[in-house]
Amino acid sequence: MEVYPPPQNRSYMDVQLLKKIIWEVTGNEKLEIQKHSKLYDDLGLCSFDMMVIIGLLEDKYKKSVDIKCFSNDLTVEGLLNSIH
Repeated sequence: MEVYPPPQNRSYMDVQLLKKIIWEVTGNEKLEIQKHSKLYDDLGLCSFDMMVIIGLLEDKYKKSVDIKCFSNDLTVEGLLNSIH
């Protein structure tokens, strides 16, 4: 697995990095992922997928995901904004 640089701000590049992680977890590189895509409804992710994605994000960014913050916005952007 690739190691990604830590996020400095929520940019286009962060969305691209998260896309790679989601594609890696789902095995579906044809998923159309946008900043405002809903992780469960639009992308069809399940709870297990989310735990794997969160674990990969925490490992790659060496940061933690604030689950309480994330639970308020279950989108790609919401997940990126919950990394602290």
